[in-house]
Amino acid sequence: MKKGIHPTYAQIEVIKTNGDTFITSSCLAAKMSKYHLELDAEAHPAWTKKDRFTGPALGNVRNFQKRYPGLDLK
Repeated sequence: MKKGIHPTYAQIEVIKTNGDTFITSSCLAAKMSKYHLELDAEAHPAWTKKDRFTGPALGNVRNFQKRYPGLDLK
């Protein structure tokens, strides 16, 4: 292997949305020692089944609910 072309691979602390932490190896360790997750399995709507629609899709859901009141999308 050529020397000097590969990124530094070291341990980094990952902080989940609920505050739990774990240690893993990553190339990010050269830039930071801690990485804060924005979404993970405890907070992502796909796994929690809460607030499934976010962002642009939320407007579409609200329009649907106005057009067809009483129908449940869950």
